[in-house]
Amino acid sequence: MTQYSGDLVSGYKLATAKPAGSAHLRLNFSEIVSNRFTLLVGGVRGDDSQPVDVLGENRNHSFNTNLVEVSSVFEYNFLDFQNPENPQRWSPYVFAGVGIFRVDNESASEDFSRNQLAIPMGVGFKYRVGKQFMLEFETGGRKTFFDELDGISDGDTTLKDYQFGNPNDDDWYIYTGIRISYVLYKIPCPFPYIPNRSMMQR
Repeated sequence: MTQYSGDLVSGYKLATAKPAGSAHLRLNFSEIVSNRFTLLVGGVRGDDSQPVDVLGENRNHSFNTNLVEVSSVFEYNFLDFQNPENPQRWSPYVFAGVGIFRVDNESASEDFSRNQLAIPMGVGFKYRVGKQFMLEFETGGRKTFFDELDGISDGDTTLKDYQFGNPNDDDWYIYTGIRISYVLYKIPCPFPYIPNRSMMQR
């Protein structure tokens, strides 16, 4: 699920969460460091039903929009749990990287591009199931450099219509999910293949 934090909603509130889904490809550089590429599809919403400031009490704004994110992050596993010979089957991890998201918000200003930069960061927990499956739980925020995710920005304060927010506080969105990974690996042959030449001569 994805959830928004900004001028209308401050912090994490489960009531504003929307369903989301993701697909990923992970490259394991070592037992503890990985690089993951992720496609995330979700949505965010919010309103002024529980205003965080005086502006919200008069603004009475709401929004509901979809977003698509493509990101690349590095993961650091604190424990060596990927070795099948190791009885340790789980590990907490942290991740951080860079991503691009596209937002579909009709109330956003036309001065802003729909494609924006994001910095994904967060924590997770992995549990190895057998040799080729991994169960993961993850939650992480996306730091954006965009204040129009909710359609509320600094606006024109001289109009006194309250359709503006804090210009020093960019919007965030948060992704929380459970995923299943299938591990692709090659089984090395311990002995080189030597053809039986006597059979080939028959």
